[in-house]
Order: sequence, then C-alpha cells, then structure tokens
Amino acid sequence: MLKFSQGHTRPDILFALSQCSTYIHHRTNMHNMALKNIGRYLLTTSEKGIILKPTAQLTIDCYVDADFAG
Repeated sequence: MLKFSQGHTRPDILFALSQCSTYIHHRTNMHNMALKNIGRYLLTTSEKGIILKPTAQLTIDCYVDADFAG
C-alpha cells in the first residue's frame, strides 16, 4: 500500500506514479504494465531505506542535480 509520506521519502515512486496518473482516463495496456512494474518494485524494495542514527555531530551532505526550473 502506497503511503502519503512516500512522496517525500521515495521520489522515484512519486515520479513514476505521477507519469502514470496523467493517463488515468485514457489508459492503455502499456500503462497497466507500468503500474504492475511499480507494484513489483514496491514489493521487492519494501525493506530498503536509509537509516539515520543521530549522534552529537550529525552532519548530512547532500548534492543534487537540479536547478529548480531556473
């Protein structure tokens, strides 16, 4: 079951589902196959994730490749 928090924690799923949802009224077999693939991906990666263990000196370095449409 897809939880709402995955929009922030699983951007890969958010992007794939948003692409499929644009064709919700004119869905084809290709879109159905894509949704099945997303479901399989969720089943196989449900135990994956990032675990942060807080310490006194927790620092997070983040590098992204985005220009925010600028």
